[in-house]
Amino acid sequence: MPPLFEKFMSRIISDAMGLPEVDVVLTPTLLSYINEALSCGCLRDDVRKTILEYKKSADVKTIKIKDVKSLHKEINDIRCSTDQPKVYLHEMLEGSDLHIPEFKCHARNPILEARIQRLQAQQENREYNNMVRNVQSKTNDFVAVGNDYKELNRQLITIINFVVTVGGSFAFGYKATEYAFGSLGDTFLLQMVVGLILATVVFIADMYFLIKSFS
Repeated sequence: MPPLFEKFMSRIISDAMGLPEVDVVLTPTLLSYINEALSCGCLRDDVRKTILEYKKSADVKTIKIKDVKSLHKEINDIRCSTDQPKVYLHEMLEGSDLHIPEFKCHARNPILEARIQRLQAQQENREYNNMVRNVQSKTNDFVAVGNDYKELNRQLITIINFVVTVGGSFAFGYKATEYAFGSLGDTFLLQMVVGLILATVVFIADMYFLIKSFS
């Protein structure tokens, strides 16, 4: 591996080491470096005590990344004092991987769960009411149009009846006068007067009831 690439990888890994809570899998490679550090008498006591815990217990499967960083520094210090080649951090971590703890689903707070259910039910009710409101609005519009149409028909029929009644009254007075006084000669003027009088009376009477029905 080119030295420049090694330095680049070491820098990336070193930057990632800034999270002390991260653990990595404890591999035989890391254990060999732990043994190498423990075999040196110049190892700092705090580092020795820390890494010794990983060797003593067979149940330990992971190692904290901050401890790997401390181990890396101590090994390089030891190797520099004995003119041995330097070891890079990515070499120590070769074959290892991040240890991701199993996710534990915590039980929900029953009070919070009840509140969530209540809010969800309220939201569903609002959505339902909005949908029903739109349907009712359209239904009411259809009913209103139907009522207006019926009212228009009723008024048209009333007006037509009014016109027919007044016209029929005039025709009745006109023809009745002709039949009653036809033997007197020319009765056209008398027929018109009687027809208009009868039509006027019927007009006034029908107009009264027409206005009363529309009010």
